[in-house]
Amino acid sequence: MVRNGVNPEVEWNINFPVSVTDIVDITPSSRLTVKQTSIMEVRVVGVAFQSGVTHLPCAVWVNHNSSTWVTCFAGKYDEVDPQDAVMSMVVPANTTVDVAARGQMPTGGWYSPRWTLDSSPTCQALKNGDEFPDIAPAYEQGRIESFLSGYVDENNRAVLGPRDLIFIFECYSTVPGSEYFDLQDVVVLVTFKPSGG
Repeated sequence: MVRNGVNPEVEWNINFPVSVTDIVDITPSSRLTVKQTSIMEVRVVGVAFQSGVTHLPCAVWVNHNSSTWVTCFAGKYDEVDPQDAVMSMVVPANTTVDVAARGQMPTGGWYSPRWTLDSSPTCQALKNGDEFPDIAPAYEQGRIESFLSGYVDENNRAVLGPRDLIFIFECYSTVPGSEYFDLQDVVVLVTFKPSGG
């Protein structure tokens, strides 16, 4: 309560969310370079990889500073828990981060990895507001997997938090525009949080 005749002064200290582009640089191949020490959390949003009616497993790896690749997920669609961080680590400033995924063949072997090490369109990172690629017919034809629908708005743009990136992978086809090239075989959400240190 303020007494009559008193002019109170109020100071606000509001911290607006930092944009993911303030935290990382993103190369055209979707390789990341962390600008400030952060906690990086990786979540698998969904896996939609199959041959006919048979669901097949996919694997997701993360690598930092060209070290050993770390497997953070290997499984089928029904083993995904998008609320569960499959990896959480402190990433120092000036660290490069690469993400990769691949799908298993019906015969048991594996297709070649799709990753951020080259500029192949089979792996792409999007931030909030980015348009989903028009090389993937599924986004234009309304054939979006249910696990991804909450991340795409009616204008075909990514809907993410300010510190999030979403990686979309095509693990089968390497031909943009083909009916199999849908960039939703594996979808990975990467979130950067302040490290507190």
